[in-house]
Amino acid sequence: MRTDLHHGCRLFAPSNIPVGLFILLFTILAAQACADDKINAKEVRDSINRGMKFLLDEQNEDGSFPISSPQHRGGVTALCTLALLNAGVDAKSPSLAKAIQVVSAIPEEHLTTYTASLRVMVLCLADPKSHRQQIASDEKWLEKIQIQDGPSTGGWGYGNDLVETAADASNSQFAILALHEARQIGLPVTDQVWQRAKIYWENMYEAKSGGFFYRPNIRQDPYGSMTCAGISSLIIIEENLIDPRDAVSPEGNIVLCRGARKIDKVSKAIDWLAKHFSVQRNPEQDVMTKFYYLYGLERAGRISGRRFFGEYDWYRLGAAHLIKTQKDASGAWQGAGGLGEESEIIATSFALLFLSKGRRPIVVGKYQHADAVADWDMHPQGVHYLIRQTELQWNMKLNWQTINGRKATVDDLHEAPVLFISGRDRLDLSPEQKKNLKAYLDSGGFIFAEAAQGDGCGENVEFDRKFRELVAELLPGNQLEQLPESHPIWNSHFKLLPNNNRPLLGVQASCRTSLVYCPRNLAGLWELNQPNWMSKYPENAKREIDYVTQLGINVLAYATGRQLNEKLDTPHVLADKKGGPTSRLIHVPKLDHGGGADDAPNAWRNMLTRFEFDMQMPVDKQKIMVRPELAELQKYPLLFMHGRMSFQFNDAQRADLKKYLDGGGFLFVDCICASKNFADSVRREFKTIYPATDLQPMGADHPCWTDQFYGYDLRQVTLHTPDINPDGTATTRDRKTHPVFEMLQLENGRPVLMFSPYDLSCAMENAAASQCTGYAKDDASKIAVNVVLFALQSAESAVSEPSQK
Repeated sequence: MRTDLHHGCRLFAPSNIPVGLFILLFTILAAQACADDKINAKEVRDSINRGMKFLLDEQNEDGSFPISSPQHRGGVTALCTLALLNAGVDAKSPSLAKAIQVVSAIPEEHLTTYTASLRVMVLCLADPKSHRQQIASDEKWLEKIQIQDGPSTGGWGYGNDLVETAADASNSQFAILALHEARQIGLPVTDQVWQRAKIYWENMYEAKSGGFFYRPNIRQDPYGSMTCAGISSLIIIEENLIDPRDAVSPEGNIVLCRGARKIDKVSKAIDWLAKHFSVQRNPEQDVMTKFYYLYGLERAGRISGRRFFGEYDWYRLGAAHLIKTQKDASGAWQGAGGLGEESEIIATSFALLFLSKGRRPIVVGKYQHADAVADWDMHPQGVHYLIRQTELQWNMKLNWQTINGRKATVDDLHEAPVLFISGRDRLDLSPEQKKNLKAYLDSGGFIFAEAAQGDGCGENVEFDRKFRELVAELLPGNQLEQLPESHPIWNSHFKLLPNNNRPLLGVQASCRTSLVYCPRNLAGLWELNQPNWMSKYPENAKREIDYVTQLGINVLAYATGRQLNEKLDTPHVLADKKGGPTSRLIHVPKLDHGGGADDAPNAWRNMLTRFEFDMQMPVDKQKIMVRPELAELQKYPLLFMHGRMSFQFNDAQRADLKKYLDGGGFLFVDCICASKNFADSVRREFKTIYPATDLQPMGADHPCWTDQFYGYDLRQVTLHTPDINPDGTATTRDRKTHPVFEMLQLENGRPVLMFSPYDLSCAMENAAASQCTGYAKDDASKIAVNVVLFALQSAESAVSEPSQK
């Protein structure tokens, strides 16, 4: 069932701050000992590393992997090699280079469907350019042995006999996977192969239940691994049967929206899988093929873009089960006896394929806001193809998923750093959906939207009007405006120019543009970007498709900074704690001034939320702005101040600030987006207030950057610096450093002000890397936690609590 990732031990807060702080800090150790028993990305990484080590330790000196049956030696070596490649072992490492050489050298007379298919997948992943000839040879061999008549038409058997007449879904799915990989590197696979394969898989389907059989002429009940195979195979076949040239005329005119495609058999098979879901066994069969089934489950979930089958979060549940059943001593997995999984090498390979392929970072979530596909997913392959092109550009494996907007929590939305919203006729959201979308934006999410309009999809569509109304409701006071040529989105990956035919509109909210909208088709053109067809389009159509694809990649680069969380490392919006006397709350207001004192309105609240969650101290996160006047200042032991413009206090305000700081107060100051104007004003104003004292740099060994006060060890954090490549595209230079802060101390040595000239606020407002010199988001939040802890213990008890006034 769906579960929350975060929970913890709750502690009672003290009634006095900062006097009672030290008592509470001792109890924090107990809170930190309350282990979160939910699975996380580190556990998955550790499990993968242990499994990788086991396989590499088992490898023979010649690069092969041992197996009891010599005739399966090549196929098992290919399976192990595929698992290690997906788990992250470099294809050029000595161990993998030897294994790939063994796989490449398998003679044709030893080929089976499994072996040839696995070899294609290995070589396409390792180095498709160098191995293109071998891949092409195996592709032709697989085409040749496809069964072309009889009950098994369109399927594959074991491939030991070229006149084989009996096929099965297991061999057939591996052949489909291999042919699809060959197609992706530009090798021709004839349409007849896909058409026959479609006949086969439709014959394997049981309409009554929605499941898939193992063989068409053996009508045993459907079961899990074959239903997973049917889901992924039909999706792949449908993709390869589409001729995108149907949407492009000989003159290069693009005509889309000829009816959204939906594969009914896939939808019903997904329902079957939800009904029979398990990760402990192969549903409706047995435990002897559990690992083989999990590999199929990963593929069905990933290719269909599903996080859930029904209420089951398939990757989290499967990963938790695998980690629990992994052998402590060796790092291997072992299945029940029979059907090969009693071999630790085979079981471990399937387990690694599930864990490593399923954890690929999610970059886009397709927001399902309606029931009918035509209302929210007119071009269902568009995002999928965009992610495929993004993978090539960023040189990393990525994924996408569908998010049901009517069921999703804010945390569910944050599974994806970018939400893609599309439509033509409908956009009817409930108040709860709107609330969640606003919270998603406020906590760093990014919305990328399009209207399925133009290019044959109609004009003046209803979605356009409703989306503009939604923007006004989610971001009141902000306007959708066309992004100028100077906007960083135009050079975030490719160097592009705005195109009035497909304009980008955006909303600048706080530190960045958090919403981008195109009132014309984008996904429909992404869907036309298939490697086998691009060279066949007229030049004008090709240019348009290339431009729109590059535009999509630029938006993703801008929104994410190309810094993505692993699956299970998704940021979470921490809920406010409710109840309890207000006298127990820590109050940390913001100092008002004329330099943009509230220009990043959600940043400080996000910092305080992180502090409250980590330290288990109740914090008042309602926005309180205080003027630099002693009557207001003296209520609080700690103030936060940030801005991005020049400002100036008057003499009375300077005098009151001095009395506040001299009397035990503390000021935490941050430059929004590393603003030089704001930084210069801070240094000037506090030099005026304390003429004999300068702001001094804080070194890496300062106690604030250690865990001395039960915070974090921050002696090494990541500092992002935006830069421009020689070709004019944007980049970010990262360096490891301690937090770069300046401190103001009184003559008695007591610190009264800590100042960050580099950005914390934009990082805390946004999930993506800041577009200015500043810290990574996680580091920024940890820095804030440490500064607050340090400030509270530094503030003198002479400053009274609000409750004592």
